[in-house]
Amino acid sequence: MAKNDDEAALERLESLAALGQLAAGVTHEVRNAMTGIVGFLQVARKKSADAELEQLLALVESESQRCIEVLKQFLAFSRPLEGTRAPVDLRAAIERVARLTRHRLGLQQIRIDVEVEGSPPPIVADAAALQQVLLNLVLNAMQALDGRSGRVTLALRDGGDGTVVLQVRDDGPGVPAELAARIFEPFFSTKPAGQGTGLGLAVSRTLIEQHGGSLSLERTATGATFTIRLPAQRAA
Repeated sequence: MAKNDDEAALERLESLAALGQLAAGVTHEVRNAMTGIVGFLQVARKKSADAELEQLLALVESESQRCIEVLKQFLAFSRPLEGTRAPVDLRAAIERVARLTRHRLGLQQIRIDVEVEGSPPPIVADAAALQQVLLNLVLNAMQALDGRSGRVTLALRDGGDGTVVLQVRDDGPGVPAELAARIFEPFFSTKPAGQGTGLGLAVSRTLIEQHGGSLSLERTATGATFTIRLPAQRAA
């Protein structure tokens, strides 16, 4: 008997889920192997007395580390967040991200500001994962400015509905409407070939959703605004 569209779609989803599990297992094994290779390269570099060979080994190590990072990002899609969750002071968190990136942005004549409205409540989160998301959004804003001077703002406020709102805003060229709908797709990138994996925003959204929140791109008159909404910590 012929299958209807719903049955066919369900079979496709089940096949994709199985393929995803298989890919995650393979990715984990390849990452372990790559980590071992990097270790051997580091030993070889220390023992090498040939400056030219040492440079080549350093290049191979750098590219291997890049492969490991791509594999780590891919695994983020298939595995739940494993970090420790605890109350996070978001004001301190965004100030830390601003401090970490201020020098790098300053080299491109980009100013980074922190804006905190009122006294937003704390959240329960994996602080390292949240910092990873914020760093990714700030560095994306820097790349969007593409060598031009400008401003990036990290903003924080109480969402007023049991949520806390974080925004990363820039005054760059913005995201064209035809690309905005795809900006969070895995492996989709507006960067030239060889620059970026196309996983940064997709992984960032996954991490935020694993915290019960959302990450979206808002339409604005100028620049780009990425908005994170996270559930506030409930009073005891």
